[in-house]
Amino acid sequence: MNTKDEVLMISKKNPLNGKINIPAAKNACLPIICASVLLDGKTVLRDVPKIVDIKELLAILKDIGANITHRKNGTLTIDSSGIKSGHVLNDSARKIRSSIFLLSPLLSRFGEVSLPLPGGCSIGKRPIDFHVEILKKMGAVVTVTDRRVGAASPCSPGSHSDATPTTIELPFASVGATINAITLAAKSLGKTTIKNCAKEPEIEDVADFLNKAGAKILGAGTDTIMVNGVDKLNGITYSPIKDRIVAGTYLIAGAMADGSVQTVGVPKTHLEPLLTLLEDLGCEVKPHNNIITIERTKPLTAKNISISTAPFPGFPTDLQAQTVALLSISSGTSTISENLFEARFKYVPELRKMGAKIELQENKAIITGVKKLTPTSVVAEDLRGGASLVLAALTTSGITIIRDIHHIDRGYYKIEEELNKLGTSIKRVKV
Repeated sequence: MNTKDEVLMISKKNPLNGKINIPAAKNACLPIICASVLLDGKTVLRDVPKIVDIKELLAILKDIGANITHRKNGTLTIDSSGIKSGHVLNDSARKIRSSIFLLSPLLSRFGEVSLPLPGGCSIGKRPIDFHVEILKKMGAVVTVTDRRVGAASPCSPGSHSDATPTTIELPFASVGATINAITLAAKSLGKTTIKNCAKEPEIEDVADFLNKAGAKILGAGTDTIMVNGVDKLNGITYSPIKDRIVAGTYLIAGAMADGSVQTVGVPKTHLEPLLTLLEDLGCEVKPHNNIITIERTKPLTAKNISISTAPFPGFPTDLQAQTVALLSISSGTSTISENLFEARFKYVPELRKMGAKIELQENKAIITGVKKLTPTSVVAEDLRGGASLVLAALTTSGITIIRDIHHIDRGYYKIEEELNKLGTSIKRVKV
């Protein structure tokens, strides 16, 4: 079914209570799926959600020859032995940003790669310059047009020396560029040092996946990563980390809907900035191992709340929109500065339709809390902004209709079913 023809109808205000098992992280699964191209033998990944971005990426791999099975329980099996070329023609690559993660694995395996320029949410400029410079630094000849990016190695296809080991210093701690550098270096002869790396847990997970397959990667999670190239990577079974952004979204839902919500699978260390904020607003937060429980027993109060998004371990930009929705019903005035994507406030006019008081000043949102939001018809402009509208609708009395929910489906698998388990009433309706 085409989710572009569906809407979410949220019609019941209830306190949310219950437990949610968090699936594998979208932002870990996508680069790991791409990295599976490097492995000899089958890759089996556990608990992979059937979200739109993953479906689109798997369609690309199938189109170039991979044999893929994705079971109902989330077990994903990838056999990439049937891939015979690094040339990607499938236009699905234009729809998702994560197709950029195919650059390094396909170049490493075949000595050349060509794919459509990647797409994704329109949350601001996300050029591929960093990725291109990494490939050039490691010896590849790169061409970029207005529609495609391609690269060729000066060495023979399939050789583990296809890329020239070197020291790479990233101009910005980019998650995507860090991952592409790791995957290109994994089977490159000698030692590659990558500096000014991003430190996100998802990067550690990609490195862990490759190491279990036989790679030699040290320092993932720090600002300097060292990779000693190997000749071969073996097929493995692997469980990616759980999705901290999905967990954070449901914890915010619990706070907004005056309930007690427990997420299972994500450790406190992956969400510390958000958990600190929830405590500052008056919620009770109880982390234990990989289980986090939030309880709201009194009104939300924002006192001198000022947030700036930043790369990990800072406040996640992917939780910015959901947090604005949270602060919109917290008494007091708060500010959030968005430092990573200049167009990430596109959802704000939709929250305003629901009665939120939000003023935008360049990259800053100034939020004055209101007692309640009102139901209406709104449009999801992007993935996380769409999630913020769902959260806002949970606090209203009446019927809220959210359109263009295909954006939400890119990162949340059947969000209505998960929230209905907690006691609300959401229906997915074809229009």
